[in-house]
Amino acid sequence: MKTSQRYSSIERERAVRLVFDQQHQHSSQWSVIESIASKIGCTLVDKQPVAADQA
Repeated sequence: MKTSQRYSSIERERAVRLVFDQQHQHSSQWSVIESIASKIGCTLVDKQPVAADQA
C-alpha cells in the first residue's frame, strides 16, 4: 500500500526556498522543515531503517 504523495517540481522548489528564507527564525534546519511542512500540509515520515527485531 503506497501512501506517499508526489509533489510537482514547482511545489518542491517553493518548499526548499521557504526553508532557506526562514532559517534565521529557527534554532535548526530540521525545526524549519517541520514548520514549513505543517504550513504546506506535508507529513514528515522518519525514513530510518528499523531492525528486524524492532519491527
